[in-house]
Amino acid sequence: MAGFKVVKYASLNRVDKSINETTHYSYNEAEVKYGISVYPGREVDWCIGGDGIMLGRAVFELSDLSTNETLFYTQAGGWTASCGLPDEIVWDILAEGLGNNWK
Repeated sequence: MAGFKVVKYASLNRVDKSINETTHYSYNEAEVKYGISVYPGREVDWCIGGDGIMLGRAVFELSDLSTNETLFYTQAGGWTASCGLPDEIVWDILAEGLGNNWK
């Protein structure tokens, strides 16, 4: 199981600076640098003996909020919770992929 802190929403501060009387600039300053988007994909099966569902493809996408650049993308399919089978949980697979590739 992997863990990391990601805030749900980025807050922006508007920064206005003056270099001299004729040169002024302004920009948005983000409180957070990274954002993660989770796309659960579609349900392809459900577990009779538990509360898990089988997802055909779930996606984690990590983005740099200051440049809007996608830094990492991973996808996997699998159960969302234990279904009595030895299969790995899809969220654990995605989190491991993200954790192994984080710089």
